[in-house]
Amino acid sequence: MKWLILSLNILFFIVTGCGNPSGKKAVSGETGHEHEGQAHFFSVTKWTGQFELFMEYEEPILSEAVPFIIHLTRMDTFKPVTQGTVTLSFKKTGSEKITRANLPLAETGIFTSEITLPDAGEYLLSLIYKNDISEYNFDIGEFHVFASEQEKNGDHEYESEHAHEQEENHAENITFLKEQQWRTDFETQECRIMPVKSSITAIGEVIPKQSGYADIVSPVEGLLNVQYNRDMVFPGKTVTAGEKLVTLSPPAIGEDSWTDKRLGYEKAQKEYERAKNLLQRQAISQREFEQVQKDYLLQKAGYESILNLYGIEQGENKATDNMFLNITTPINGIVHDIMVLPGQKVSPGQKLMTIIDPSTVWLKVDIFEKDFYQLGAHGGASAAIPGKESPVILNTDQLKLLSKGNIVDPQSRTIPFLFEVRNKENLFRIGQFLQLELYTTDEKRALAVPKSCIIDEDVQKIVFVQHRGESFEKRIVKTGPAFKDHIIIKDGLHAGERVVTRGAYQVKLASMNNIVGHGHIH
Repeated sequence: MKWLILSLNILFFIVTGCGNPSGKKAVSGETGHEHEGQAHFFSVTKWTGQFELFMEYEEPILSEAVPFIIHLTRMDTFKPVTQGTVTLSFKKTGSEKITRANLPLAETGIFTSEITLPDAGEYLLSLIYKNDISEYNFDIGEFHVFASEQEKNGDHEYESEHAHEQEENHAENITFLKEQQWRTDFETQECRIMPVKSSITAIGEVIPKQSGYADIVSPVEGLLNVQYNRDMVFPGKTVTAGEKLVTLSPPAIGEDSWTDKRLGYEKAQKEYERAKNLLQRQAISQREFEQVQKDYLLQKAGYESILNLYGIEQGENKATDNMFLNITTPINGIVHDIMVLPGQKVSPGQKLMTIIDPSTVWLKVDIFEKDFYQLGAHGGASAAIPGKESPVILNTDQLKLLSKGNIVDPQSRTIPFLFEVRNKENLFRIGQFLQLELYTTDEKRALAVPKSCIIDEDVQKIVFVQHRGESFEKRIVKTGPAFKDHIIIKDGLHAGERVVTRGAYQVKLASMNNIVGHGHIH
């Protein structure tokens, strides 16, 4: 199956790579020069903040039509422009004479035309793209028109401003056409020097914050009467503090029920009031009074603890006037696990369910002792979450260091750290194990590229460098540590070079197609 998929992918690039939608004559490459006996074509690539211009044209001879093909790509989407006009301006050197030509939008992203220039010699070529929003200028540079075919063939030392687009070894040059780029999820970026921080790698466990975790237990013996628990909460339900979870009914027989607690308290309260009156009349001794008082205070403490635990208010219409007890949640959160079902009998202290507030969680991280002093004051982190392609970046305002351990575990040789994480998008799940890159506060500047442009090939790391609009090179690089969604490049790239950050695999497939044919004028 793997070979079948690979074969189909290669076939796709053979078909799309050899198409010639504009009907122009095919040439052997994207370089400035062609093989002996073939036409001489130039290509120009210009990148701006808004557009990528890729232009191909044949070396012109006086009074002969010159074919121009211009590809215009939006840099925000890396998709072709869909409307607008292009104007080419040719200014004769030493003269004010300017020849202009308008190129229509032949198809999405492509402008074509054949242009005849009136005089031989040197010109300055510029281009203007205009759409409904604005117009954009591109300075192309020198443009030479030969007086005859003989002059053209004899001028071997002629070099245009685009001489930097030198002929390359076709075995190393990868052609990936604009039409192919536009049909795939494709993007390039410049390599740049950026501020980065060193990091250490560690494994962290997501655990609940203490104040965000509550075990709900039954304070009394009771029954989960089916009739009164039809709206009982379910696992995964979001609840707010004070919301009812379950209703307890008194058992038929039992001394630890809610009703028994309430009646016991009320009886002790009446005995206490009676004892106070008897003490005033000296009808009982001080010792007898203190015993009654002690019993009353014990009953009151147990009774009021239940009231306070579940937010039951006392008063003329207090909820304690009935024999049922509504158990409520003390915190906002999500119902985690439920240990009981309607119809069951519960005992005092029995766990009913767990409520977890995931808005803020803790990360328990074990740091190897060799990394302990390197970390110092942390500068944020990135967390690789299982099943998620991109790591989650945690800035210092989202990741708070709560504590550092002072003892090295003798088996693992690690020191425990505890971090608090603001779990805004609920990405972190209790019980997860995460691979973390913890950044130090020391900052340096280094060449870095997005992680997405790095491809593992055997034991090497490779990237694809874009030299021109349709010309790419596979480059072996030596990488350093990662920083957020970038990775440091130690060797193999230079600042300002443009690398493929999305669609690198498609370029790799296109490199396998290079043995079939070369690039061409479309």
